[in-house]
Amino acid sequence: INAEYMGPIVTNNDIHDNKQAGIFCCDRGKGTIKGNMIHDNTKAGVLIKTQGNPTLQGNIIYRGKETGVYIFDGGLGELEDNDIYENQNAGVLVTTTGKPRLVRNRILRNKYEGVWICKKGEGYLEGNDLRYNTKGAIDINEECKPNVELLDNILE
Repeated sequence: INAEYMGPIVTNNDIHDNKQAGIFCCDRGKGTIKGNMIHDNTKAGVLIKTQGNPTLQGNIIYRGKETGVYIFDGGLGELEDNDIYENQNAGVLVTTTGKPRLVRNRILRNKYEGVWICKKGEGYLEGNDLRYNTKGAIDINEECKPNVELLDNILE
């Protein structure tokens, strides 16, 4: 998705078995990604970078061979009410000035952390269920902690 002014609406699709990311949003791309099954992709289920700022709502993102959602290089994004589970890396990885909002997501049973924020990553997390991930609910590198806000998340 690379559409700065008015992004596309991607809804009710089964996006799977791609050689790269299932959905790639970059260069100020916007859009609404809603109600999709995004699974079994070689790279991230959803990759957001270079001020890409999509809205992900009500998607099921699972069994990725890497990270469920990867936000980096200034990527943004609003992730709300998604199920992100059983990915081979973190459910959500935020790095290199990525700055998403995660609200009421269920990020469960991933092979690394539910959410991993590192290398100058930022973010706002509210009301997310981050249980049952192999390496814990959340890992925030020390340098990132001043730029991460956590509110009413379920951590285990």
